[in-house]
Amino acid sequence: MSKRYVLPLLLTVSVGLVSGCRYFKSEASLQIQALNGDGEALRNAKVMVNKVQVGNTDDKGFFKGNLELPVDEPLLVEVSKPSTDTFYAPYFETIKVKRGDVNTFKLTATLYGIKQGSTDANAAVEEAPTADATSAIAVSEPTEVLAVPSHLDTPTLATATDATAAAQSKAAAEDNGRPLTYYIVSGRDPVENASVFYGDSTKKQWKHGCYTNASGRCSFKVPEHLDNIVTLVRAKGFQTQSRTFQLLDGDKVRFELNRGKSLEVFAISPVQGNMEGVESIKVSLNGKYLGLTDRFGSFIAPLDMELPADAKVQLEADQWLPAKSEISLNAQTNDSIIQHFQSIKPVAPKIAVMDFVVYRDKSDAAMLNPPTQESLQAALNQAGANIVNGPALNGKFAEYKVSLNDLTASTWSQLRKVPESLNYVIRPSFVEGPNARIILSAIDAQGQMVYSASQSVKAKGSTQAVLTDLSNRILQNIRHEGAIVETVGEEFRINIGKSHGIQAGDKIQVTGNIRLPTGEISAWDTIASAVVTEAGPERSRIKLVQTQPNSKVEAGNSVSLDRRPKANGEAVTVSILEEQSQGPIGLAEVYSGDQWLGSSDLTGQAQVSEVDLLKTKDINVFSPGYTPVTIALAPGSKTIQAALAHDATPVQIESQPSGALVKINGRDLGRTPIDTDIPYPGPSVNVEIGGVDGFEYITRSQSVGSRGIVMKGNTQITLNRDPQQAARVLASEGKLIDAAQILEGIPETDAAYLLAQHQLG
Repeated sequence: MSKRYVLPLLLTVSVGLVSGCRYFKSEASLQIQALNGDGEALRNAKVMVNKVQVGNTDDKGFFKGNLELPVDEPLLVEVSKPSTDTFYAPYFETIKVKRGDVNTFKLTATLYGIKQGSTDANAAVEEAPTADATSAIAVSEPTEVLAVPSHLDTPTLATATDATAAAQSKAAAEDNGRPLTYYIVSGRDPVENASVFYGDSTKKQWKHGCYTNASGRCSFKVPEHLDNIVTLVRAKGFQTQSRTFQLLDGDKVRFELNRGKSLEVFAISPVQGNMEGVESIKVSLNGKYLGLTDRFGSFIAPLDMELPADAKVQLEADQWLPAKSEISLNAQTNDSIIQHFQSIKPVAPKIAVMDFVVYRDKSDAAMLNPPTQESLQAALNQAGANIVNGPALNGKFAEYKVSLNDLTASTWSQLRKVPESLNYVIRPSFVEGPNARIILSAIDAQGQMVYSASQSVKAKGSTQAVLTDLSNRILQNIRHEGAIVETVGEEFRINIGKSHGIQAGDKIQVTGNIRLPTGEISAWDTIASAVVTEAGPERSRIKLVQTQPNSKVEAGNSVSLDRRPKANGEAVTVSILEEQSQGPIGLAEVYSGDQWLGSSDLTGQAQVSEVDLLKTKDINVFSPGYTPVTIALAPGSKTIQAALAHDATPVQIESQPSGALVKINGRDLGRTPIDTDIPYPGPSVNVEIGGVDGFEYITRSQSVGSRGIVMKGNTQITLNRDPQQAARVLASEGKLIDAAQILEGIPETDAAYLLAQHQLG
């Protein structure tokens, strides 16, 4: 009976001996010097081996220790530095202990620091070298659209943008983002030049974070509004990998890549210049269903074998054009596919509406009340606008401390911080007085005024009719995008018509893929021009005028109508300056009666057609926060200068609680809520708010915007409680026990703690 157990017993013992070798340990000496980016010692840096803390650095930045470590297996050494004001990118290194050797490891760990909340993004980038085989962390900031690195033999999503957009500067860095550090490896080896992307579900985009250095490490910041992050890692010769995890400040993420290839499909839709992923596109390979694209428009699948010579990927879409497409894969192409889609129904531009700017008239003429924003939004909605104003948008602006109403020509780039893909902002103005008029101006996401419309208001009852007319004019003159739906003989049917401002004879721009002879996409750009031959209510027909080489016009191509006014003849420069400082004024409107002539750029220059000026004797210049001016024209003028003086400055201040005293530059304005005007005080003021029992005074510097001094709604003042004053009030009322409890609640870290203890004593 005992013989039955001999063989299993021997097998168990032998397996135990073999597996036990993996846990054989040997003594090793580990010496680490921790430095910051300036070469200064980092004290109290944490040292970990295989996620187990083994000690901290001393005052000179050194750690020395003799450790019992497993032999013949890679061990991860990590050095990190906790800090409340600076994020230090952790240092990683892999070591291996050899049996029978004298194992001494001397490492210099350089931890490059990024100041939390730093506004100098370039300084943060310069602080870290891009490649250092021993210690550097490559630090970079997120860019706008997924750009596949050039060293990969795959097309890039950067080529999916039109040529003009690709040449423009990328989005500003995330100043207040959360720092992340990535360590990309394959087995025991770091993976160099791996591309790390993160998914922005709000904008439906993959955004590039960083490239790994020779040690497989890189670090970047992600936006604050992301609680869970989806990461995509790509590297030449390795299978692409994606992972989702909860986002924490200072997270360190390790990715293990497998060697091989992946099939990558990126389904994207260029909507009003924004590249958005298209979800739920069906992906098949040689007729075999593989899966659907995700919310970022991507589908990733590992390829465990070489593809056959006739391999083809089929894409099928519902509610998108093209409904079906097929892409051939062969040795000359690659395994990354980029396919553009257009919605069957045209996507209306996203529009946000500012509050009315009121130019206040100082005459004794009877005044008309300014229109409300609600009445303007109703008129725009009736004209077919896609208005996105509401609590959700207000919350996004408030989170990033950006105010829609305070945007000016010089601060328009702040729109990029807000996680909302706005296409246009409508800036409405109302001019009081006997010549009352309403002005609506459409400004795109880049801060360029694309169209402006104006009309006089003759009587109280005509305001809504004027808003309706101006709204229709604005909607017909901003950029509208649609798609080619089908071929009709030698013409094409498109999904935009008269309701989108299309008229017979309009010139249409067709955008699509320009492909190389191998079939690869080389660009998403203008491929043809066309003219509208027939315009229906919702659909129209177009006829091609000219087609670019290496391109094919087909269903799914984008079509657009842009009626931005073109200059007639030579241009005359109108220089618009601030009267007091002689500084330039951007986004000022230049009018002749009801005809918009142009607007100024950041340098205060507006280019106006000489032909248009021949039709008028004077021009009017408007800009929020300034008194409008009328300038008489001299015959033959090539340059015109307009100096605008500041209007009276509106002051609107609210507080929580209300009833607080308000002083501006020492001048008493009364108690909140405040709604008044003061003479222009300069670009900034000193605001004092307080005088409420139980609450502290607040003093702050406040900039004077184009709408004056506005501290209400999202930006209203919240007063902090003053425990000592509250205790005095209670004591005067005879509530001594309640007063003592308030004083006892003051923490030791508070500057008033000792005084409170004295009062209690």
